[in-house]
Amino acid sequence: MAISLGGIIVPGLILVLMLVSPFIKIDQSSHQKPNQRQPLTSPSGKYVLTVPMERSKERRGSLGFGSPYRHVTISDPNGNVLYRDLEEDFPGWFGTYWIWDEEDRVWIYGSDTGTFFYECVDGIWTRYERGYSKNGKGEKEIEPPDSLYPRYFDTEPKRNSLNIIRHKL
Repeated sequence: MAISLGGIIVPGLILVLMLVSPFIKIDQSSHQKPNQRQPLTSPSGKYVLTVPMERSKERRGSLGFGSPYRHVTISDPNGNVLYRDLEEDFPGWFGTYWIWDEEDRVWIYGSDTGTFFYECVDGIWTRYERGYSKNGKGEKEIEPPDSLYPRYFDTEPKRNSLNIIRHKL
C-alpha cells in the first residue's frame, strides 16, 4: 500500500513543483558576490555592465562544444550596447571579478589573465592592461579599487617552499 501511494504522490508533487516554479521569484543579486553582480550600473548611472558567459565559436572543447568565456559588455540604461569586448581572455572555468570605479571605468580581474580596465573617452571605449598583481604596472598608472579582488587575493607574492629552500642554500 505504501509503495503504491508513493508511486502516485511523488509524480504528483513533481508536477505541482514544475507548474509553480515559474511563478517563484528569486532575487539573483542576493546570491552574487559584490564583485560579480550583474547587471551593474556605473556610479554616474550612464552605463550598465554585464559580463555574460558565452560559448566560443572558434575554440572547441574535447566534446565539440565551444569553450565558455566571459565578455565585458557595456550598455546604456536603455539596453543599447555601447561596447563589447570580443576577446576570449576570461575563461569560464577560472575566477573572474568586475566592478566600476568612481570615474566610470570598468575593472575586471581574471585569476589566470590578470587585471584590465575599460575607459570611455569622447564616446570611445578602450581596454587597458594593468598586469597580474594588484600592484602591477600597466599601460596607465591608475589604481584598481580594492573591492575588485576576491578575498583570497594577496597583494604580496607568495613564496613557496621551493623558493625558501633555494634561499637557505
